[in-house]
Amino acid sequence: EILEEQYDDNTPVFYEGSDGRSQLHGVFHASNGTGRYGDYRSNSLHNAKRQIQSLVVNLNLTDDVSEKALNLFEFCFRKNFVQGRKTQNVIAACVYYICREKRTPHMLIDFSDKLKTNVYTLGSTFLKLCRFAKRRDKLPIVDPSLYIRRFASMLEFGDKEREVCDTALRIVARMKRDWIQTGRRPSGICGAGLLIAAKLHGFKRTQKEITRVVRICDVTLRKRVVEFET
Repeated sequence: EILEEQYDDNTPVFYEGSDGRSQLHGVFHASNGTGRYGDYRSNSLHNAKRQIQSLVVNLNLTDDVSEKALNLFEFCFRKNFVQGRKTQNVIAACVYYICREKRTPHMLIDFSDKLKTNVYTLGSTFLKLCRFAKRRDKLPIVDPSLYIRRFASMLEFGDKEREVCDTALRIVARMKRDWIQTGRRPSGICGAGLLIAAKLHGFKRTQKEITRVVRICDVTLRKRVVEFET
């Protein structure tokens, strides 16, 4: 009678290194699910749950967001999406993913501020998560931080581009966020933010230049600018 069986598992397993990135970790565990992999998986999901709950509390989100974000992170963990990425960024992307599903008035810059990390890195991780989950077409993606940098690169701000982008994002973040729930296209929001930010940094960009880049009409741009000013 076989009371216990052990075997090698060649499935790659990853752990979070000192730099925050996931690294390859060899594994040998028992058939009952205990051993290094079982412990690693349990500890990783426990830490993820704690970080998700902390982020949810800091952003004044509801408990159901925490639960759904953890389920999404578990899926990412099983499929090795965490591999080579900072766990903190994957966690933030999972929580933000659920925010977009629920159409909460939150933006990536809110997560960036709380976590003290680069908003564009978070945006990149989020978009990769959307492709990985194969649900980007069903998810309302309305965050200006995913577009502003691309638009700014076409407006030739030179070495001031990063500063203009950051200012534009801050302007958008201070705006009343009802446009997120209504699903308004972000191009007009980006255009207005960039137009105002450009002026603040001494660039004379016309409305025509902005509309050509973000592909909206003059009327829409003027409306968005008025909304910023009110």
